[in-house]
Amino acid sequence: GGGGGALAAPEVVAALGVAAVLAVVATLLELLSSDGLDNLTVPLGVSAVYVALFSPGSPLAPVAAGLALSGAVALASLRLRLLTKPGALGAAVVGALLFGVGGWPLWLLLMWFFGSSNLASRAMARRVRTARARAEEDGPHMRRAHRQSGPRRLRQVLANSAPALLCALAYAASGDGWLLVVSAGALAASTSDTWASEVGVHSKNPPVDILTREPLRRGLSGGVSPLGLAATCAGAVSTALLATLLFRAFGFAVPTGPDAFLLIAACGVAGSLVDSVLGASLQAKYRDPEAGRIVERPPASGTAAALVSGRAWATNDAVNFMSGVAAVALGLIAIL
Repeated sequence: GGGGGALAAPEVVAALGVAAVLAVVATLLELLSSDGLDNLTVPLGVSAVYVALFSPGSPLAPVAAGLALSGAVALASLRLRLLTKPGALGAAVVGALLFGVGGWPLWLLLMWFFGSSNLASRAMARRVRTARARAEEDGPHMRRAHRQSGPRRLRQVLANSAPALLCALAYAASGDGWLLVVSAGALAASTSDTWASEVGVHSKNPPVDILTREPLRRGLSGGVSPLGLAATCAGAVSTALLATLLFRAFGFAVPTGPDAFLLIAACGVAGSLVDSVLGASLQAKYRDPEAGRIVERPPASGTAAALVSGRAWATNDAVNFMSGVAAVALGLIAIL
């Protein structure tokens, strides 16, 4: 109770928290601003965030905490070349909103998806570099797949997180705890599908088309393999287990029993399988005249490539988003 206008310890902690959030915001704005525009975007953006999050009576304090956490992770990912600049901004915003609605459980599930997916990608890439015996046949395709999954762009971030975020916002509006469970199921679908893609391409047995059962070149969407299916189940079950433990540990008034666990796991597996079905039937595939093989993106060189199957708008990101929506739809049907 000292006098002299000294700040109390809680006030100091609060001031430091505000400063940390605004510092992250300023850094993100400076990174994303064009040359010279940061003199305008940084002060205006920081001021706007301060008014929105920290004005008296603002209900967005949890969002501010989420922005500080997610912004720090996004900046680190940017330095590690895991995200592009727009991708880092999108990840920070999505993480802030998920933390604001679902607290630590949803935010940690998002980190589980992002962190485990990148670890799986790097571990498998390291295996490619050491598997010299198979390099002649499979290495080029696998290395190419890893090049394509380099820094995640904004579209990739939103495709994998938007379904979960929409469910979380629906939970905030309705208070129905099952919607938070379905949101976790959408994140389980993203985790399962990414694990299947990163791990399944290294299966000893070549993948087969999920619809026709015909052999499929490694790295093309729509293929399934025993190793990929095992990775799908592992991603779904691990996310379901983590979600139920976190919801219970942080005291969320949501279902955390066997029904919730099975629903999250089922959403994860179903979302990954739907992704494969859409990849085989709807995703655009082109014939690259220079490489003489089927690819999923038109050649960057500008060489004309004929669309041989699927729809031009059905990119990998679009298919990922649709599979997440399918996982959400399954969850909503189950809880009705």
